[in-house]
Amino acid sequence: MAAERGSLICHGFRTAIDEEGMRATRYVPLINGHTGSWRVWFPDVPSFVAVGPTAADALRDAFGAVADRLDYCEAEDLPAPDPRTIDELLDDPEVKVHLSVGAKLVEM
Repeated sequence: MAAERGSLICHGFRTAIDEEGMRATRYVPLINGHTGSWRVWFPDVPSFVAVGPTAADALRDAFGAVADRLDYCEAEDLPAPDPRTIDELLDDPEVKVHLSVGAKLVEM
């Protein structure tokens, strides 16, 4: 990775500096839960689920996990997962199943 490239990750947005300049990439989480037990995950960033006693706690931990995953990808010179649009997520059969049992997409 060239020295002039870098990234800033904040609240589910990743801003990367590359040959084309700044671009923002947004990963959209799914959230599901009830009082005392919340789960958050990102369909486009597989392999983890964040949990917390409140929705806010679970979201905070989820965004931290995404930041860690993207930092790892950058450090290992691996491609970051490509985010999908809300419409693309709504067309995903697996996302449809989660939505049918009460999960919600969190648009930020």
